[in-house]
Amino acid sequence: MTGTRSISVVKTSYTRSVSQAKGSVRYMEHRHDDQGERQHRPLFDRDGELSRQEAYERLDRAAEAEGKTYFYRVVLNPGEGTRTWTNSADRRGRPR
Repeated sequence: MTGTRSISVVKTSYTRSVSQAKGSVRYMEHRHDDQGERQHRPLFDRDGELSRQEAYERLDRAAEAEGKTYFYRVVLNPGEGTRTWTNSADRRGRPR
């Protein structure tokens, strides 16, 4: 890939609303692919896959904690070489 330049994009946003955070979880799990087809994508954390219900329970517990709670969303777009980047990130996100 000599002479090829890839631009990666990282976007972040946050909310204090647990319902908006849950909406982000639903979107991440069922967003449309490049052809406009709705896809099911697994949710995961550093320990492996988790269900939507487990994600919701974690959000609810965080919202009940004392003090201000902020829910962050990070969007990563690796640019060129997406397939290689995705496969690498997928392997790191799964338990061995």
